[in-house]
Amino acid sequence: MKFSEILSELRFKGSACTKDCSGHEAGYNWSKRNPDRDCASRSPSFTKGCNIAKKEKHKSQQENQFAGSYQTGKKGQAKGKSRMPRAKKGRTRHPLQGKLVGG
Repeated sequence: MKFSEILSELRFKGSACTKDCSGHEAGYNWSKRNPDRDCASRSPSFTKGCNIAKKEKHKSQQENQFAGSYQTGKKGQAKGKSRMPRAKKGRTRHPLQGKLVGG
């Protein structure tokens, strides 16, 4: 394997590294310890690692936000929290039935 091939295979959580990914790892770890701080740095690899941690945190928060939104059936299919609303009493057909729409 050529040296250039080895360098092209270095990755940190999907982001390409140029040397040993230590900058990415340092930025990632720093961001985990300092979640409310900005990722601005003179080192591009440090900044990339920091941004990776921020994105992971954001994605995790979104998943947690919607985790309890839906019930699931036996096979994992989504089931809404409540039933569909019933039609108004006495209504037998859709209000737009028989009318042209967009014409």
